[in-house]
Amino acid sequence: MSNYFSPKALFLLFVLFFGGFYSCCEEPTPLYFEPKRMVFSHMNNEGARPVLAMSNEVPAIAYVLQAVIKSGRILTATNIPKSPPNMQFGMSAKAEGCYPYENVNEHRLEGWDIYCLNDFDASHPAGSSVTEYFEFYSNRCIYSEMSAGDEVAQFALYATPEQNEQQFILDVYFNNGVVLRDTSSVVWLN
Repeated sequence: MSNYFSPKALFLLFVLFFGGFYSCCEEPTPLYFEPKRMVFSHMNNEGARPVLAMSNEVPAIAYVLQAVIKSGRILTATNIPKSPPNMQFGMSAKAEGCYPYENVNEHRLEGWDIYCLNDFDASHPAGSSVTEYFEFYSNRCIYSEMSAGDEVAQFALYATPEQNEQQFILDVYFNNGVVLRDTSSVVWLN
């Protein structure tokens, strides 16, 4: 008589053990978020990836306007946690064991407009839309303090302004009709 299990028996034990272990979690409680405000950062994209600009001077060809869209949790009778977890951006209850909450952000970014507060060039005096000079760059966190439900929108500038001192207004539109508007600090684009 042999002292080992057959491959079929080992496979059956593996499936029973890990299958039961994996499915022992309850369905996660959704935590809903809605956009509340934006926090701007000037980014420098000269290197391998954009980094937070260490001063208010950035080469125009490497300028990225980053807007962290801060969200607030919507509490409903079904999703009020007894003690809120320490959540990280991108965490999902279904992906990592028995995490009891799932982040749900149903408010999708649908569009944006960017305006200059100073003359940008001859065709774009102060107050004009300069959206055409910016390209949506990324919605991933590059350098930022993130909370659950927050999103990042980055806009890369691909034109050089005639006037170096610039300040921008950003309007962000969401699928649920929410519009966020904020003004960046002054940046020198040389």
